[in-house]
Amino acid sequence: MSVASLAPLDTLGFRGLTYPEGCTTGNDVRLEQLFRQTGGGSEPGYPKGFEEIRLIDQYLLHENRPQVATAMHAINGDFVAGANNTDQNIFMGTAKANKTHLNEVEAPLRQALQGRTASGRAARYEAALAAHPPVALAADPAIIAWDAPGADIPGATEVSGTARWAPAPLTRITHYVDTARLAAAPTEFPRIVDYSVVPEYKPDRLPAYVDRNIAEAEVKITEAEAELAGLTDLAERDELAEKIKNERWAVERLRLNGPRLFPTAFTAEATYYLASYAPDRRWLVGRDAGTFDAQE
Repeated sequence: MSVASLAPLDTLGFRGLTYPEGCTTGNDVRLEQLFRQTGGGSEPGYPKGFEEIRLIDQYLLHENRPQVATAMHAINGDFVAGANNTDQNIFMGTAKANKTHLNEVEAPLRQALQGRTASGRAARYEAALAAHPPVALAADPAIIAWDAPGADIPGATEVSGTARWAPAPLTRITHYVDTARLAAAPTEFPRIVDYSVVPEYKPDRLPAYVDRNIAEAEVKITEAEAELAGLTDLAERDELAEKIKNERWAVERLRLNGPRLFPTAFTAEATYYLASYAPDRRWLVGRDAGTFDAQE
């Protein structure tokens, strides 16, 4: 990590999803603050190739008819302003998978970024440690301290009056950090999350309920064609023939685009950076990752 690499966090850099032949390929975000504290309220767009199917026959994308296939946010709008309403942040999954992503991925990340976080703190922290290296106190090595009047040291407590520790080897203490609190109260200190989601696809693979819906649609098409053969009224024939044509087109498009719209799984990864206040190793780094079924 470096000051140069942290600078974009002041405006929260974001790289959106891309769609080669209709697929999403993943996204990532590096952040040190939330734009909002709660999620929801979004009206998402849809991946390329999805809306045209939905407009023709939305029931092809229902699970047991009442449950429509869900447009899932890869990165919740809490993390990136405007991400709720763009198709560059959407891939398809079930309502259950969407809830899993919320509870097991987004909520922990949101909790990790609550508290005193403010934009630019991470870069200011790096600059402060470069300009004002701290020292450990002889009386309590867990306390690192500064003699730097007026310095901006994010996360450090400024001392007004006399500190409760003997200042040696410093002459006086103007700021200090209790490093024992870093893990216990991480929201008090500068931190960064580097978060990514990558959907995984398999050729010719559709969710089981979509396969069932296609099979039901094909049965109905066969029945409608039998009915069409017995109709003599031209207006009725034209109307039914148009319905059959539209349904065949919807099934065809779903078979073609579906495997590129519905990932089989999504992998979420997060790297957590927490200020260490050690000049030679300024960040404590932790990682977490999980692969989740996107079709159940």
